[in-house]
Amino acid sequence: MGYKTASMMTPEARKDRFYRAQIREDTKNKQAKDSQERSNAASILLELSLNSSLNEQSEQGVEEEENQPARDLHDPCIEVIMKLKAEKRQLLTEVENLQAELQDTRHQLRAYDLAACGAQLAIPAFTRGKSQLSPKEIEIGRRLSRARIHVERAIERVKNFKILSTTLKINLVPHFDNIMTKIDM
Repeated sequence: MGYKTASMMTPEARKDRFYRAQIREDTKNKQAKDSQERSNAASILLELSLNSSLNEQSEQGVEEEENQPARDLHDPCIEVIMKLKAEKRQLLTEVENLQAELQDTRHQLRAYDLAACGAQLAIPAFTRGKSQLSPKEIEIGRRLSRARIHVERAIERVKNFKILSTTLKINLVPHFDNIMTKIDM
């Protein structure tokens, strides 16, 4: 057992082995080159930011005082990073606000569509921003839970027995109330 030596391999296998080694070597060289290019780009950006900050200081006539510490080479980059982090926080809060508005809009649209059919949208209360629910909200939640059980069972019956997958025959119309029932809360 073990690896075959080059003398034990067929010429095609040797050629394949050579090509695979060559591909691995090319991949390593490409990764090293990409890493070097990224490093060069970072140093160029750092140099540009440093030059721009120095130009701004010289244009404003600001000279460093002897008692102030000299600016660090990385200060401009750190400032940019801090600005980006602040922007990210603002964007995240905006996204959260938009998601809340979208959720409210969805509920309003569903309620409107259901009202057109003569139905009503009932959503249980959440404790968002509150420590506890009121007794009225608790009672409404319990009623919704009881109704939800029956709704889920009816949906299961429709799915399992394929009751409404075909056209309902006229002789089954009197029995339709036994198939689908209205659930009162």
